Amino acid sequence: MNLERYYDQYWQEKDEGVDPERLNYIMSKIKPGDRVMDLGCGPGKVTKEIEAKGARVIGLDFSDVILEKARQRNIKLVKADMDEGGLPFGDGRFDLVVLTQTIEHLFYYQRVVKEISRVLKTGGRLILSIPNIAHWRFRLWLLCGRFPYLEDTQTHFQHIRFFTLKDTKKLCRENGFSIIEVKGSSALDWCPIYHWRMNMTPIRQMYELATRCWPALFAFHISLFCRKT
Repeated sequence: MNLERYYDQYWQEKDEGVDPERLNYIMSKIKPGDRVMDLGCGPGKVTKEIEAKGARVIGLDFSDVILEKARQRNIKLVKADMDEGGLPFGDGRFDLVVLTQTIEHLFYYQRVVKEISRVLKTGGRLILSIPNIAHWRFRLWLLCGRFPYLEDTQTHFQHIRFFTLKDTKKLCRENGFSIIEVKGSSALDWCPIYHWRMNMTPIRQMYELATRCWPALFAFHISLFCRKT
């Protein structure tokens, strides 16, 4: 299967929406003057926001179609396939690497995290976001003998890897990162696996509190903020 051709076709039809909660979290970690790499930049919405905050950012993706969309935002881009080899940058090049909602699409994700560590300077930061397969809804479905593939969820048909918070922490530590912060996102506003009553005010408030306290169980997406030691 030609993955580049597949993603070219996919991005001709896919909208360019970005989860605002995840975007806000990324922006909170950007410092003016940072040298940033946005891995799996897609149409460049996040990359453009990073640039607008005063960072020197490079977006990386491997689909010609999506890179053409990103170029319309006048941002610096590099075409590279993360699964095909190393990142095309020298050691210690960046202050921050953003890898959000991308690692689940990679065949050789361990190699990519190792490469991220290489291109980050000592003390550099990593924002790694995963769809949480250990979310209570998927645990319940598995307990009942089900594993439904649902679009725009942890089991989206393009996801070839599945991650829990515990295993993602282990992956980061094995590649020289210390975990500074873990941020869970409920995605109550748009996720299709919730009943509409979940957005009613005291239920929503209780669920958001549970997500902050126990992200491994209640978070739909989890973001890890890490530092290269």
